[in-house]
Amino acid sequence: MNWLLDTNACIRYLNGRAPKLKQRISARQPGELLVCSVVKAEMYYGSARSSDPARTLATQRAFLSLFPSLVFDDAASEAYGRIRAELARIPTGAPQPNKVL
Repeated sequence: MNWLLDTNACIRYLNGRAPKLKQRISARQPGELLVCSVVKAEMYYGSARSSDPARTLATQRAFLSLFPSLVFDDAASEAYGRIRAELARIPTGAPQPNKVL
């Protein structure tokens, strides 16, 4: 049976705050755990907003490379993370870029 990791599980694993989760992940066979590209996008967003984006991104890439990915194109996931982080930096009430309809 395959299992799909969500963003929260990945973050908890990487932060070392869930020893039971780490045991469960480690007990699975290669290819049994999957990660959706949308989860990767959320992870890349978090790394772009972290205090050390390069280090966080490298850690996340190493971790996420262990799992097959269900696609929403991985390049789009990383771009999504960067774009979302940039948009979050725009002060409230600032003029917004034109929306694409």
